Amino acid sequence: MTPDAIAAALERIRRLEARPGYEGPMIARRLQLIRIMDKKDYGDDGEAVFGDRAVGAVVRVAKAHRNPQNHLDDWMIDIEDGGDSFAVLIKDRLGHKIGVGQGPLALAALLAWLAAIGGE
Repeated sequence: MTPDAIAAALERIRRLEARPGYEGPMIARRLQLIRIMDKKDYGDDGEAVFGDRAVGAVVRVAKAHRNPQNHLDDWMIDIEDGGDSFAVLIKDRLGHKIGVGQGPLALAALLAWLAAIGGE
């Protein structure tokens, strides 16, 4: 995993979540704290443990995105395994891509979430 890229993605998500008018789930600050605790509790394995938690958090918030007025706006998440690299796609029910991330699984999930909430 690429710890510097993970930290940068989390910080970019945190900044987007902090902007005025943002109404989505706030996951970055909590994930940043979990990452620190995983490093403390699990030592060298902390990044791997955190990676699993980060992917789980992104899957949960993407699947929780619902629009009661139009279920076609509900989000889905697909994870495509490419060996050492993954593609994480957040899509609406019609298959339109909302956010895409590529790379190691945890980083790909965070980048897809970042794109979905309006990041680059």
